[in-house]
Amino acid sequence: MRSFLRIGVLTLPLLVAAACGGRSSTTYGDANSIVLITTDSVWEASGPAVEQILEPRIMTVRDERTFEITPVAPDDPALKTYRRWRQVLVVGEATDPWVAEVLEGAPALPDTLPAIVERDEVWARDQRVTAVVLPQGGGAESFIAILPELHRLLDQRFRAYVRTRMFVSGRNDSLQAALRAQSGFGLLLPSVYTVQQPNENTYIFRNDQMVGGILERVILVTWRQGATPLSAEEIQEWRDVVSAQHHHPVQKRQPGLVETQTIEGYGPGALEVRGAWEGDLDGFPLAGPYITRSVVCPTQDRTYLLDASLYAPGRDKYEYMLQLETILNTFECGA
Repeated sequence: MRSFLRIGVLTLPLLVAAACGGRSSTTYGDANSIVLITTDSVWEASGPAVEQILEPRIMTVRDERTFEITPVAPDDPALKTYRRWRQVLVVGEATDPWVAEVLEGAPALPDTLPAIVERDEVWARDQRVTAVVLPQGGGAESFIAILPELHRLLDQRFRAYVRTRMFVSGRNDSLQAALRAQSGFGLLLPSVYTVQQPNENTYIFRNDQMVGGILERVILVTWRQGATPLSAEEIQEWRDVVSAQHHHPVQKRQPGLVETQTIEGYGPGALEVRGAWEGDLDGFPLAGPYITRSVVCPTQDRTYLLDASLYAPGRDKYEYMLQLETILNTFECGA
């Protein structure tokens, strides 16, 4: 279990912000980074449950937390600084000072507690503060009981943020219409993606704009005749062939790092495989995660392979994997 964050090492901008008082014009932290303000007793009893429910892992090239929760005690000398995070979660009874300040001006609490209350810009601009209000004497037990509902809220909010952010460049509706007319499938991509068609039944969509370092997102769509459901191993074998033809460098799958699930909304036979790839560029090792789907389209007598891969060295990858997943979810074929 992680210990409470105490004064620690603060950067100069944070110290300056803490000294200013009032509402800060600047927020800190990533969109999936959350400062949790609660007492030592609540955190010590709920920490393992928080880690399991609010920070589920996803597989990239390693297990990665979807959210990063940083606990801060209400009496921490750096509290004024850390409550200026972009996302702050306060947990306690309505009369606790760190909760009461959030509830000021909010609608009346429901009769049944625990309850979740959200406010914007309590201590900083462009900030969302979420209060979990516990019943009197409820403590960690009540907090743990509401964690699944809290995670759904945080996850839905983060996914909405990812969708908005990925389409800042605009939606390429004209490309989607052209794909439908020319090739019989649709895919909605941000306008920043480029398009290649190496052969008549393969498209490659790429976003390799540099954003604070190397970041490459590639989506490949190909198909073959015959509406035949594929097994996970057959999907990976097909991906191996496609990668050897169209990925430079070739993306070889890492053995053992595989997750498989069925895909809703495409009828029987739609299957997804997630794993990790590795490659070599002039002796320099590369690696990243991939999402590969097989979709059967009987009205076209086709089986499609949709492959999304990411290369983002030194970065958390959850946001970019959600971007790729969002694009894959727009795929449509046939009637």
